[in-house]
Amino acid sequence: MKPFYLLISCIAIVFIPAQNTLVLAQETMAPVPSRPTLTVVASPTDSIIAISYTVPESSFVNLSISGTVGGVIAIPVYEPRMPGEYTVKLNKKHWPQEVYTISVVLNHDRKRRRSRRFTHHAPDRQIASDEQLQQVWNQAISSMRFDPETSVKHWETLLENTDYENRGAAFLYSCGPLLKVADSTRVHAQIDSAVKWVPRSSVYKSIAIFMNGHDLPSSYGDVKLYPSTALQYAKKAIASADDIPLPHRKHALCSYYRVLGHSYLAAEKLDDAEIAFQKVLSLFGELPEHHTLVKNKWDGGVLKDLGMVKTLKRDYDGALQLYSDALVKNPWDTDLWNMLQRVYTLRHGTDEGYRAFATRLEQRLPSKNEADEIRSLIGKNFPDFSLKTIEGETINFADLKGQIVVVNFWGSWCGPCIPELSMLEKIHSEYSDAPVKVIAIHDMFRRGIFKDYLSTIQKIAEQTNISFPMLYDTKEANIAGRSDIRHTPTTLIIDKEGKIQYEEMGYVETRFLPQVKAIIEKLIAG
Repeated sequence: MKPFYLLISCIAIVFIPAQNTLVLAQETMAPVPSRPTLTVVASPTDSIIAISYTVPESSFVNLSISGTVGGVIAIPVYEPRMPGEYTVKLNKKHWPQEVYTISVVLNHDRKRRRSRRFTHHAPDRQIASDEQLQQVWNQAISSMRFDPETSVKHWETLLENTDYENRGAAFLYSCGPLLKVADSTRVHAQIDSAVKWVPRSSVYKSIAIFMNGHDLPSSYGDVKLYPSTALQYAKKAIASADDIPLPHRKHALCSYYRVLGHSYLAAEKLDDAEIAFQKVLSLFGELPEHHTLVKNKWDGGVLKDLGMVKTLKRDYDGALQLYSDALVKNPWDTDLWNMLQRVYTLRHGTDEGYRAFATRLEQRLPSKNEADEIRSLIGKNFPDFSLKTIEGETINFADLKGQIVVVNFWGSWCGPCIPELSMLEKIHSEYSDAPVKVIAIHDMFRRGIFKDYLSTIQKIAEQTNISFPMLYDTKEANIAGRSDIRHTPTTLIIDKEGKIQYEEMGYVETRFLPQVKAIIEKLIAG
């Protein structure tokens, strides 16, 4: 009888006159079951599984496969479907031995769900070791910013091991690189898997960040973004914030509302974005006292967001004021100075006069030596270390005494770090005959990943033609932690006695080289 009902429903939709459509459609659609049917054909040892299901009426279909231990392992269908019968065939040869549940859900409504269970035997399957899986994880993470295609392959390798305990994070982190290499259906299926595995507000926030594109690396180029999805999950994060302990909830909400603002920006809803960013400032003002540096960074970042809104609204005077206030809060932001100059030029039709404007602004900026307000490393001894370069050579800081040492802390995940390395290469070349040593230390320890970043560092060094020593931090040395390095990139200049004489957090191309060279010349002159 099901085909008969489907036929009747189709006829009702196509041929009934407009004035009678509602009544007759109700009469003909009433007998149609609101839930799908589901049939699974699979033997415990065969490699092929056939899944057949019917869709009684036009619906969004979510067909998923999950194990009782391994969780969601596949979502072969995640898209709208017309009424009809459908069959999906999958190869389950590499699935682990387990009891699986196949579910089909219509319109995300669990009341319109069918599910079936089956057992799969895989006695000959070899399970990857924890060490092997961790290595693949590190490779997936390290390639996310520069090689999304490779990153996706690594995530897929992890997800093939359905007994992998960190599947939820693998589903989540693969969403970013998938934007570059996959279509909407696959991206959203991956999101759905992540949410099913880890239904937490922090996960919803991360999904929104991926989908609004705010934190995607520039190396991705043009990718299709999904602002409506970003808005959906940003709002869901805010609504689900009760899962965060009370002492931290307001701080999390600050972050969630800021992501909501970025999602509204991606959706070109400027008024809503402005309201969201103002909400962040309001919430942050209610938080207990924070370290001044943290508070300034937050306030400065949100003021920059509001400046972007004003710029898009062509309120250039408002944008100039907000960017100026943001720089007073956070003068080491890598983008703010360039954004300020751009808006100044838009406001005045020329950049003539900008230098004087920027000079007046710099007089308002806090001094880096105001230790009571903003922590400073200047005047402190740089810690001794013994680290290896990417070529395997060992460098001891004690051997560098008597030279001026330029130390750059960077990370392969940090976008502004890469052009700064190129600037440091110019310093290295220009002062090759002077008592000046340039080194870069990859901040591995604070990210919790060590030698597996080595291939990525080597690749970056090759791409950027770096010839000065590139070292990598270790858990034992912990130079970044012992130096109180809180941001990447951070550049320090150390005098011949081993004391820090210059500290620069962030990277502003127009002033980095002149400042670094001026300090070096001063130290050389004594």
